[in-house]
This record gives sequence, C-alpha cells and structure tokens, in this order.
Amino acid sequence: MLKKWCISVLLGVLCAAPVCAQHWRLAAQKAQQAAQRASRALGEEGAYKKALQEASRLDAVEKAFARGRHEWFYKYFRSKAEWPREKSAAYALSNGWAIKSNQMGISQRIWWERRARELEARQQEVLSGLRMLELGTAEDWVSFIPADCKLIFLGEYHGKNIRHRVADLLAEYRRQHPHTQMILLTEFLPDSYPDFRQAPGQPHWYLRYFQEFLESQNIQFSGLEEIDFLTDHTFVPAAGPAGNSLAGVNARNAHWVQRIKDWQAKYPDAVFFVYAGGGHVGYEYPASVSLSFKNAFVFSFIPLPPRHAPELFYADEIFHSFTRGRFFRQGVIVWKSKHLARLAGFDVQILLRPEHLER
Repeated sequence: MLKKWCISVLLGVLCAAPVCAQHWRLAAQKAQQAAQRASRALGEEGAYKKALQEASRLDAVEKAFARGRHEWFYKYFRSKAEWPREKSAAYALSNGWAIKSNQMGISQRIWWERRARELEARQQEVLSGLRMLELGTAEDWVSFIPADCKLIFLGEYHGKNIRHRVADLLAEYRRQHPHTQMILLTEFLPDSYPDFRQAPGQPHWYLRYFQEFLESQNIQFSGLEEIDFLTDHTFVPAAGPAGNSLAGVNARNAHWVQRIKDWQAKYPDAVFFVYAGGGHVGYEYPASVSLSFKNAFVFSFIPLPPRHAPELFYADEIFHSFTRGRFFRQGVIVWKSKHLARLAGFDVQILLRPEHLER
C-alpha cells in the first residue's frame, strides 16, 4: 500500500505540517524499543533473534490452526510472518518492526479464526442473506448508500484502473446531492488537517487522475498519511517499506481514524468518502479503519482476473475463499443485514471484468 513519493512533494508540505497526532512516531519508537530490549536480553544479534523467534511462533500458530477444519481458509488466506534477513545492528530497527508485526500477527490470526468459524456456523444464513445483482451503473451503486449515511469507505486494489469507477460513483453522488458538502479523504496524499488540499500541485501519481475531477465536482479533499510515515524509509524484509508491515499498517490506520474523527467534528454536516486500499477499510481486518465507526458503509471495488485462473486472485478475499469463488464474477453483491455485511467484510462489492475498468 505504500507508494514511492516525490521528495519535492514532501518538502512542500513539511513547512505546513498539520495538527499533530503522532501515531507513526509512536509506532516507530515501539519498534526501536522492541529491538533494544531484545539486544539487552539476547546479545548483539538480539533483535534478529527475537524477530526470528516471533516469526517462528506465528508460523507455528498458523500451522496449528491449519490442521483444523478450515481448509478453504488456510489454502488461500494465510498469515504472513516477517522473517528477518540481516543480523547487524544497522538492521535493528527493521527487525524491531518485524518483532511487533509478528506479535500482532498472532492476534490477527485468532481474529480470523473466529471469523472463519462464524462464517461456517452461519453458512446458510450468509448464503441466503446476499443478493448478487447485475453490474448496473453508478446510479445503481449510489442507491445502496443509506440516506442518512455520512461516512462511506471506498476500498480498492491499486493500479487496476478502478479509480475510473470510483470517480463514476463520486460524480453520481454529487449529481444526486448537488447541495451536500462532499469531502474526500485519501491515503494517496499527505495529511493537511485542518486545511484542505488544492487540486493543482503534485499529488501522489495514483491521485493525479483526480486533480481536475475533484475540483470540477466541487469535492473538497485532504490526505490522511502522516509526514513522519512518508519520510520513513525503514525496510522490513518480508514487507518491504515499514508501512506495508502489519505494525506499520496498524499505525497508519490508527492515525486515519483520528483524522476522520477530527474532520467530522470540524464539518458535522458533510458527507465523507474515504478512498484507500481495501486492506485498510474492509471489515475483515481487526485494525480496519471502518470498524471504529458504527455508521460506516464500505464499498469494495474488485478487478476480476483473467478467467482461466480466478483462484489465484481471490486468495486475499476471505468471503470469496469461504464461498470457493462461487460469487467471484462480474456483478454487485449486497447484503440484507448490516451484521452479515460486517461478517463478509463489505456492505457492497462491485466486481468488474477488465473491459469495464477502462475509460
């Protein structure tokens, strides 16, 4: 989820840093402290050894659960242990992030185990509680949003042209609600609270598509990412940049939750759209941003893969793993109850074949 940012963009916003809510700095401190404690207890290579121990523990928990009856789940939806690769002191912080991520991974695995068991126990209710509809248009998609809903999450997969369909939904919502203040918050820009960003400029490459679109639709917008996160180049072996590690994602999500609450308090009558990767906002993740909001509504935009290998793609989709891809085809999935939506991971899921992702 972490992308490569242009240094000039960061320098442009560092001078106007937002009101602080230093979740990333605190998470980095905890990673550093984990490495230091390990070094004191286990010697010079302590951070490496501790990260290895925690990765082995997570792997053992994974294998223990995998011996259970959830073959559908563990074939496709596995924990990702952070295995360290370097023993030197220069990699102590990297290994500290790995230690924290692996510890969190065990809690996440338990969370997923409970969810897998509940899905199986309520299989008939789940299958009878969904509607699989034709793809329809953005007008149809907007009709699913409850009339009183003021917080809509737009979760997607980056780099699949889904931003075109996200734009369609936003434009249709604006058409139907011409006098509503719409505010878009996104992971693709630096946090600028309490000020909105201006459309001109150099946003993250993935959001450039929206520069003129947002302005033309009279949609105000701001980023969610902390500057400290954007300037942190710590590399965690299995995850890559620290922001992709489980501990890093949790820290980012915690900051987003606080910022969304700040914006809601500042503009209580506005309707907010939070545009981010599905792994940040889907209900199926224990640290998901959406779980912190009782009245959240989650759209999930899914690009369908080539027809010859669908199972290679729904590996990270717990609902489609559970149903063995039975509903993994073009169309729209909606739920009859909010509880089932939370159990599945989304309120509405829009699945699109490649030809429907282009302009």
